Amino acid sequence: LMGGTTSGGKSTVSMNVGHDMALLNGVKVTRFTLGMTAEQETNRYLSMVSGINFGKIKKKQLTAAEKKQLLAAANKVNDQLTKAGGSFNYSSPEKGMTMDEILAIAAATGSDVNIIDYIGLLSDIPTDAQAAALSDAVRKAKVHATATGKLYIILVQLDSDSGKVRYSRGMVEHADVLLTWSYVEEEVRAMHELPIVVAKARDGELFAF
Repeated sequence: LMGGTTSGGKSTVSMNVGHDMALLNGVKVTRFTLGMTAEQETNRYLSMVSGINFGKIKKKQLTAAEKKQLLAAANKVNDQLTKAGGSFNYSSPEKGMTMDEILAIAAATGSDVNIIDYIGLLSDIPTDAQAAALSDAVRKAKVHATATGKLYIILVQLDSDSGKVRYSRGMVEHADVLLTWSYVEEEVRAMHELPIVVAKARDGELFAF
């Protein structure tokens, strides 16, 4: 689990992590983006690999030189991924998706790493039994990961006041690792760094970085 506060960069961090895993380890990574459209996801990724301001891409204000820069960066990262033997893909469904559907797609595509952004947006989470449903969704991913040897990175919401995972403690109980960070305080934002804490690590150590 990766838990961040609202607007704390969960999607951006997980995109960077997935990209680096594919590039450095030559593995197949798929992001299941439940909160953004395919265009939004593409714009963020292009901004990341090109270094071009995200706002300019989003507002379609690129100069001719920047368009060439963006295309060159996209071709370069595509070549790098091909050379490494990895891939970085995403699924951004127009309709909702259940955990069972995500697991089925992950199995069919053979992805080594599957990132779910984020679990609260699964379509089969009832509001009157949210905690139990979220816990069960993480349990299903855990079982699937154990059976297949694949990795699931699931994004969760962190409470700004308590620093705890919101909605369901059961999710944490099923997870092997929990990374958390808070990005709500002015002094933290001024540092332009994310103070990440390994809050849980089965067979591992707890530390901050």
